[in-house]
Amino acid sequence: MMSEPAQNPVELQVASYRSRALGTLRLFFKNGKSVVGVCLFVIFILLAVFAPLIAPYNPLSTNFTQDLSPSHTHLLGTTTTGQDIFSQFVYGTRATLTVGVGAGVISTIIGLAFGVTAGYRGGWVDNVLNFITNIFLVLPSLALLIVIES
Repeated sequence: MMSEPAQNPVELQVASYRSRALGTLRLFFKNGKSVVGVCLFVIFILLAVFAPLIAPYNPLSTNFTQDLSPSHTHLLGTTTTGQDIFSQFVYGTRATLTVGVGAGVISTIIGLAFGVTAGYRGGWVDNVLNFITNIFLVLPSLALLIVIES
């Protein structure tokens, strides 16, 4: 009877990583809110990629009657300058996704740099970076509180 050869330690690590990754994905997709969020994100990505095929008109064209209400020819109506609102919405998803994903990537890079620097250096550098981070966390709500208080 032959015994199985021992597995390579690298293979064991890869198998362990795959198992943890699959478990994380299962946990993620058990949450209904995360599934809805992913579905909406995919819909907007598809809308942005296939905008020329979906939008019936050029979003910059002003050849239509002004201030039309929604109809079968203009699904969301037209603007005061005669532009089709649905076409503007479809093409606008491209810019919106670009800005949103770009802002997310940039903020992740900045946060990672701050966190790694603060953790590695410690001491007064950690205190200064923590103070700066706390200022940026407070500013949006501070502006809202000032508006509400006025």
